[in-house]
Amino acid sequence: MKRREFLRRLGVGSLAAMGFSRFALAQARPVKLAALLPLTGPFAFAGNAGREGFVDGVDYVNEVLGGIAGRKLELIVEDTGYDVAKGTAAFNRVLSRERPDELLFVYGDSTGISKALAPEIARIGLPYSATSFANELADPEKYPTIFVFGPTYNDMMEALFYSNTEFGRDPIPYVKERAKALGMEVVHEEVTPPAFTDATPVVLNLRRANPDFVLLQGYALSAEPLILRAAREQGLRAQFMG
Repeated sequence: MKRREFLRRLGVGSLAAMGFSRFALAQARPVKLAALLPLTGPFAFAGNAGREGFVDGVDYVNEVLGGIAGRKLELIVEDTGYDVAKGTAAFNRVLSRERPDELLFVYGDSTGISKALAPEIARIGLPYSATSFANELADPEKYPTIFVFGPTYNDMMEALFYSNTEFGRDPIPYVKERAKALGMEVVHEEVTPPAFTDATPVVLNLRRANPDFVLLQGYALSAEPLILRAAREQGLRAQFMG
């Protein structure tokens, strides 16, 4: 199925409009959303918070929107432990257990699991998304039912903004290594004293580089408000992290 055809069936794109033709039969049966989340392991805090969001979303669809095309939406949650092998096993359990005419959508927890599952997802035409912005997954010809909700890593540009201290410098080599691995371009590097009174000159440098993201590192509270205030005054639209 081509992405354009899938989107046509999807209608306005909201979850409530996903009752497309392959779910037209057996209206009494529910449709199901499977979420593959790291409920254990190093990112359990994020997975459990994500589960709460899915529960709230499903409740909203059922209680406020009346379900999907008159059918109740049911949430299935599987723990991946933030491990590709465990996540793949969880995905296979879902496929073996659930009826194809009821399984509406699958959500994965990472780039790793998404890349591992992508060929099978494309083969069966299953709608899927994940916590990933990998460029290869955003190919509508190869993966027409995988949806990347935002710019891919290749589309993101970042700037590094850090103090000339051990605290500031320490993570920078790793950040550059990870940025390269993710296909993110470091378009600017700004190194400053740990404290200063006017951030306008350095923010003007940032504005010329026009990054999507700015990573702040090596400051202890006093500098960040100055930087963010100057960025707002200079119309810099980047997202700041740190």
